[in-house]
Amino acid sequence: MQWGAPVTENFDTNTGRWYVYNYPKTPPRRSSGLTSIAGGVLRLRGETGPGGVDIGSGVSDRSFHQKYGRWEARFRVTPGAGFGVAILLWPENNSLWPEDGEVDLVEIPAADRQKAIHSIHNGPDNLRLQHGLTADFTTWHTVAVDWLPNGLTYYLDGTPTWQITLPALIPSTGPLHMTLQLDECAPEMYHGFIPCRTDGSASAGVELQVDWVKVYPPPPNL
Repeated sequence: MQWGAPVTENFDTNTGRWYVYNYPKTPPRRSSGLTSIAGGVLRLRGETGPGGVDIGSGVSDRSFHQKYGRWEARFRVTPGAGFGVAILLWPENNSLWPEDGEVDLVEIPAADRQKAIHSIHNGPDNLRLQHGLTADFTTWHTVAVDWLPNGLTYYLDGTPTWQITLPALIPSTGPLHMTLQLDECAPEMYHGFIPCRTDGSASAGVELQVDWVKVYPPPPNL
């Protein structure tokens, strides 16, 4: 596939490209104060706030919404229970989920960061499918997805790992954009997908680090 030239975010400075989540009292709780850029790396932290309530963080790309294309991200995450990683594509119009789809390049709910999944949601009935991965995600890895009218191809470190060709699972109704999230367990929303801490201990802080993101436009003939 011949993609166009990518738009690259190296996180050298805060470019204003990213909308920073800030709703620390509404699950999934996310605080803008836990989002920072340092040393050319976006840092999304999760911490235990007042009253023992876990709070995560996240950002959303407000500059590059597109229908079809390729997205890549280089990242790593520290171990820690109660917080999970999600690097995904989300509808430009938030109210059009799940109709417009959701493409999860990677989700890492497990505290030891040794397993992950790719997943897809699509359509008004929220059709879903997922595929497991095994790697040490406390070290740097690159995830990617190609989204085309005839399918989705997922990658880990440049190697194809999963392909979706079933038409009902391929988003086709609207543009998507990337979001980067370190989410608290939020059992009222995620229903156990991200395991909560059970020992009552305070979290010393978990961090998702993102080195860069690339967004490639689709071929002009699509």
